[in-house]
Amino acid sequence: MIFASILAAATEFTLDGSTCYYASEGSSAALPTGTEPYAIEADIKPASAACSNNGGIVGWGNYGTANSVNAFRLDDGCQRIKNYWWSADLRSSASSALLDGSWHHVTAEFDGTTRKLSIDGVTVATDTTTGGAAASNVNFCVGKTYGNEYFTGSMKGVRIWNNGGVVYAYRNRAAVSIIGSTVTSCSAGAHGGVVYAQNRGAVSIIGSTMTGCSAVGSPGHSRGGVVYALYSISLSIAGVDFIDNRAAYSASVLHLESSPSSISDASFTGNDGVTIRTLNAEIDWDCRLGSCASGLLQRGHSAVEPASVLAAIPLERAQPRGEDHRARNTSPRPAVSQA
Repeated sequence: MIFASILAAATEFTLDGSTCYYASEGSSAALPTGTEPYAIEADIKPASAACSNNGGIVGWGNYGTANSVNAFRLDDGCQRIKNYWWSADLRSSASSALLDGSWHHVTAEFDGTTRKLSIDGVTVATDTTTGGAAASNVNFCVGKTYGNEYFTGSMKGVRIWNNGGVVYAYRNRAAVSIIGSTVTSCSAGAHGGVVYAQNRGAVSIIGSTMTGCSAVGSPGHSRGGVVYALYSISLSIAGVDFIDNRAAYSASVLHLESSPSSISDASFTGNDGVTIRTLNAEIDWDCRLGSCASGLLQRGHSAVEPASVLAAIPLERAQPRGEDHRARNTSPRPAVSQA
């Protein structure tokens, strides 16, 4: 399941223990409701007052009505975290020292069947529940949940995600594979219409077709119509057809940042604008069994591509790094033979 970012407060900010933050942004966002999958994440550094109040990280819905709330907060004096729907509570079982002056990454996830809580990438609670969460986005707050559950301290990287494509993989070193699949019309509101992989293990797409997928959020922000890979161990693509994919900002197929990659036996047809964008990401490219086109690649600053990548682009279109190849890649060129 992929989760598309619909609300992001990425900049660090200080919470005073008496204010509801981002209320207007939440009230106008298409927040996940009912039994829709979701992921809530934040980096937190609580002060002692947040512990005594069971400080709210983020929440919305009709408090006081069963299965009508989605609230994520601290619990048990900053020893635990809790995600509650009002009558269906998931609470971490083991004590965690969240009041230690350090940043901690906390998440609450629901895939439509199973809920999961994590602290610093370690799963601390799971359950399988029925019913549903908030029915609407009323009473939305960052830094407050029910009543006096205010958060005091610092937060950053607050994000709420809803379902958008196929895989959302964040801070988990396990491998992700899509093999022998046809993926059609998947989309994300931020990055990665099919796969979002950050701080992740190996990602592979093999013997598959990706058609009409997109990252369609902010025009100046969304990247990777099919794959967005950031600080992942590796991305391998073999025997894949990419057809008519797009992104609102760049990389209608692949956005690769600090993620070494290999591409072989791949074809790219009708994808919008720049197809592949790299930043500090080396590509081992083999087009011998596939087809490439002009306008395929945009190299960002400090990107490293071997000569085989340049061979995949007509010489008259090769430009210095950081410049853009804007031709629409609709016309396949002959396969490139490499020594």
